Amino acid sequence: MKSQLFFFFLISLLSFSCEPSTDLSINHTNTMSDLVAVGTYTRKEGHVNGKAPGILLYKHDENYRNWEPTDTLTDIVNPSYLTFSPDGATLFAVSEIGPDVDTTGFVYSYHQTVTGKFVRVSKQPTIGHAPCHVRTHPSGRWIIVSNYVGGVVAVYPVSADGKISPPSTILTLTGSTQHPRQESSHPHSASFSDNGEEVVICDLGANALWWYDFNLETGSLTPHEPRSIFLQKGAGPRHMQIVPNTGKWFIMNELDNTISYLTPKNNKTEVRATISTLPDSFSGTSYGADIRFHGPSASIYASNRGHNSIAHFQLDKAEELKPIAHYSSGGEFPRHIRISPNQNTLFSANQNSDTILMYDIESNSGKLTQLMSMEVLTPVCIAFSNGKDVFEGK
Repeated sequence: MKSQLFFFFLISLLSFSCEPSTDLSINHTNTMSDLVAVGTYTRKEGHVNGKAPGILLYKHDENYRNWEPTDTLTDIVNPSYLTFSPDGATLFAVSEIGPDVDTTGFVYSYHQTVTGKFVRVSKQPTIGHAPCHVRTHPSGRWIIVSNYVGGVVAVYPVSADGKISPPSTILTLTGSTQHPRQESSHPHSASFSDNGEEVVICDLGANALWWYDFNLETGSLTPHEPRSIFLQKGAGPRHMQIVPNTGKWFIMNELDNTISYLTPKNNKTEVRATISTLPDSFSGTSYGADIRFHGPSASIYASNRGHNSIAHFQLDKAEELKPIAHYSSGGEFPRHIRISPNQNTLFSANQNSDTILMYDIESNSGKLTQLMSMEVLTPVCIAFSNGKDVFEGK
């Protein structure tokens, strides 16, 4: 504990954080363009042949389906996960790098100028390696970053102009199981509840969900009761969908390609169901990736890397999770899926085939119909700037 506090003091003292922008036309209002940002890999790694130049920015039409390139942010290595501030004026991105590049990973912030361009305003160390997820608090005052390597999750204050300050809280998680990918803690994502009062961390390595209460004023995390929720052996929780105002959690498990459906109530957590995202006929290698909830049709979509598909489930009237269909992802390794803010379109970022596929979502049934495919180099994350990207699925 003392060493952790000393380290926090040291990085604060070094003022490693903010790189004040030389652009004096930073937009301090809530006006902004409707943009879509695509996170990518920019260099060859052990698990991916990164080809992209950086963060790709596009304008989109009112239906979110026609994209026009507007800018590329090239000053960041492997911007593998992105999120916007609630007002859309700040874009946050992790730089997923390992010890071969630097002593830590980084999280960047870009703020929109009055001309509509995004310029970098700050950069902070993530106190771990391979940061793979960043999420914004609903107030816009905090972000939380997960490092896949090192077991570190950190909370950072954010100013109104998008600058990130040194972390207010640093968690170092521990835990392991017998699976080769679970030799130590590997936090893969951290999500705020819709009211912003709780944080849930998906720890692939520990095979656990870590549950904390969040203090809006101090940015501190206090263990909830219960603090830990352990999933079935070999699950590997990766991403989660906290459905606003419903008390429903859906967890995408990477290692065994399953969804865990939980309903935490009165400080008790019930695993309602665990269901495979793969068809019974599939016998190859696949890894669960991302998960989304579609409110109008009560559908859950999950992406499978290897089977290269989008699995579709629905909650029936008894709130049982029912398998509906599997759709081709239209490319290889669908790492990330995103539903447009108007709930009409689903996007699949196919990492290894350099494409983003668009699907029409039938509003009542949730059925997906392929629309078009865009060529985008090594796409791994999609984010919209209109303020509806803060909560997964909202």
